[in-house]
Amino acid sequence: MIQHPIPQNVTSYQFRLIGDMTIKQFIFLSTGIGFAIAFYYSNLFFFFKWFFVFLSSMIGFAIAFMPFEGRPLDQWFVNYLRAIYRPTFFIWKKQSPIPDYFTHTVSISPQAMSDAAEISKIAAIRRQQGLSSYLTTLPQDNDTDLDARERAAAKNFTSLFQLSPPPPVARTPAQATLNIPIPKATTPQIHSPHEESETIVPLSQLSPSPESSSASTTIITEAPTNTTAATTSSTLPFPSSPTVPNVIVGMVIDPAGKIVPEAIVEVIDQSGLPARATKTNQLGQFFSTTPLKRGTYYINIDKPGLNFDTIELQLTGQVVEPLKIQAKT
Repeated sequence: MIQHPIPQNVTSYQFRLIGDMTIKQFIFLSTGIGFAIAFYYSNLFFFFKWFFVFLSSMIGFAIAFMPFEGRPLDQWFVNYLRAIYRPTFFIWKKQSPIPDYFTHTVSISPQAMSDAAEISKIAAIRRQQGLSSYLTTLPQDNDTDLDARERAAAKNFTSLFQLSPPPPVARTPAQATLNIPIPKATTPQIHSPHEESETIVPLSQLSPSPESSSASTTIITEAPTNTTAATTSSTLPFPSSPTVPNVIVGMVIDPAGKIVPEAIVEVIDQSGLPARATKTNQLGQFFSTTPLKRGTYYINIDKPGLNFDTIELQLTGQVVEPLKIQAKT
């Protein structure tokens, strides 16, 4: 029995052209000779040309007729590429299967689910009944002295925000007038949206009538006697002058001309009610963001240690320059 080296292809027949040369050997040899002829007719340097001619012919001859350890060189090259891109070295890792009793799922029937819901509902009702019965056993009047003091303090605090009506002021017929709007003519007139036109009629010019007693009237109090006309200045350091009519801005300064911060500025209308109230900033400036109605207003300044005259200001629907208010002493 003939012994063959393993591995060796002994099961298939290969067609031979000349002697033992097969068609595959002929293709490898002709490919090497073809590359050698191509290098020979190339424009390479003399030494490089003959080096590549010799190398190409020898590689073709070696692959075709020079096996290594019983295998041709083409099989060695193919096996080398397979070893690189398809490695046969594997790492075994032990995996423990999960027991079946860990993967078991319990299926609950709809009847069992409804029974569980009913049981939980009954338990909740019993807990609520137990809490109610416990609360009934507690003393009803558990008010302590601390609770009474808290309620008294809260009542005093809320009373600070309740507005009380001003006390009535005694007036003489000569000091009182009725502020009754007089109907205008049918000719349309255009006014600013922030203005209202009213006419002040003295009480002596009104004829007594039943209709006049039911009309809505506003009693105007007597104007302050120690008032000073408002002083305006366009040179005061304001970012921008007012552009909306009847908007009041100004600056408060002391007798030496220094700014007065944190001074309270109160604007009072003819009826004696506060129309605006604000405080000067760190630069002694105060601002009224919304316009006032037409009429006469009085400005009072309150700052500890300084005395100010009451400023009388007439608003006629025009843009008012910044006010300059200076203390007397």
